[in-house]
Amino acid sequence: MSSLALRNLNKISLNDCGIEHLPPFGKLHSLRDLRLKGMDCIKHLGTEWHGDGETSFPALTTLTIIEMPNLEEWIIPDSVESFPCLQALKIRRCPKVKGLSFLSTLRSLDIYDNSATLVGSITSLTTLTRLELSNFEILDFLPVGLLHHLNALKVLHITKLPIRTLSNMLDNMSTLRASILESLSSLTSLTVENCKKLNPLSGPLQRGAILQHLDIKGCPELKDLPESMQRLSAFEELRISNCEGLYYLPNWFRSLQSLSEINIWECKNLKTLPDCFQSLRSLRELSIKDCPGLEKRCKKPKGQGWPKISHIPMIEINNKTIQYLYH
Repeated sequence: MSSLALRNLNKISLNDCGIEHLPPFGKLHSLRDLRLKGMDCIKHLGTEWHGDGETSFPALTTLTIIEMPNLEEWIIPDSVESFPCLQALKIRRCPKVKGLSFLSTLRSLDIYDNSATLVGSITSLTTLTRLELSNFEILDFLPVGLLHHLNALKVLHITKLPIRTLSNMLDNMSTLRASILESLSSLTSLTVENCKKLNPLSGPLQRGAILQHLDIKGCPELKDLPESMQRLSAFEELRISNCEGLYYLPNWFRSLQSLSEINIWECKNLKTLPDCFQSLRSLRELSIKDCPGLEKRCKKPKGQGWPKISHIPMIEINNKTIQYLYH
């Protein structure tokens, strides 16, 4: 691994190899991207793959580990500086792997179909700006305090989790003086997708929070949006799709004076928009699709709900533009 022939090697992809131990990739000083997939025999990422230098993986920025069902431990030698530049990590379908506390430079983390123990270790990754959690079969709730110290987090994706509530993540905790989203002062985008049992989406949001984009998809039992959303002075874009349990949008929407775009798709029980839509003067785009009752009321010009939305420059229903007033 220290030979001249490999000195400039910057990317390795190792797939479906029946080996029990990895070679000392850590000695490759130009290696920036490493992908490991489908190696069932590997149980440990131990000292052997770090090599014998003072620093291992000195240039590695992206690491992907996929479909390694027997991987249990990730060991870091005390005497070696490891992964000093690692920024993006993906761990998918590795149900036995555990903590990640040693990755002090990590910016982006993608965890798919892994153990709940691994999720619990996220609390120590204070440098994260992007976090995606998806496809956990057994995870009724997210660990208490999961996001308390992630002060740099900007993008959070929650996809295909059987969680029933986000309140343990968003609510004030007894040991804190400020709500969690106040601690997450950099969070601008939140996606919640395919959480079939989620109800409610709750938790206090501070007026100073800078959340701008909220995307809720495939949450059929969701009935309400949290009232504390009205405190989001920078909120600009709301996307709601495939939420059959949603029957109405609240009148406190009038407080969202920065809201510029709303997409409502496949919410078949949502039949009307609140009167406050008339006061949303920053609203520039409205898209409605596969919401039969709502589509009927929003027909131009005689629909019962048309006066509420007639001031919006761009209106699209079932992918058909019915109003375009931009100049």
